Amino acid sequence: MTKVSASREIEASRNVVFRAITDIENLPQTNPDIEKVEFLAEIRSGLGAKFRETRRVNGRTDQTELEITEFEQNCRARMVADSHGTVWDSVFLIEPGSVSHRTRLTIEMDARPHQLLPKLLTPLMRGLFRRGLVRHVEAVAAYCESRKS
Repeated sequence: MTKVSASREIEASRNVVFRAITDIENLPQTNPDIEKVEFLAEIRSGLGAKFRETRRVNGRTDQTELEITEFEQNCRARMVADSHGTVWDSVFLIEPGSVSHRTRLTIEMDARPHQLLPKLLTPLMRGLFRRGLVRHVEAVAAYCESRKS
């Protein structure tokens, strides 16, 4: 298993940050790497929502099917995908910031490979995964701070 995380304080309310993470339909606006999302079930938000995201990864397009497996309003959400021989388990933690008008967003991702090649490569790619999480946190911060609450 490979674990990586990224964290940042955002000048926005917990509600605004949580919505930016969990409003599936608007994910392309909160993360420029995501090109589009398609819903795979009738549930379109919250626990049990399933969707396919199309994103740019290292100059190429990739699709991943995700499910929200944990959803605690304004506190945490978990999205899980099984893709490319690996289970990608991402937890988004929304916590009070150091001052009242700030929120701390932390993304923790566990990559659990279940095929041989990913088992060999995943630990070597930890830095790449971490940079992707930092880019994601920064994109969410930019989005939220442009919509002050």
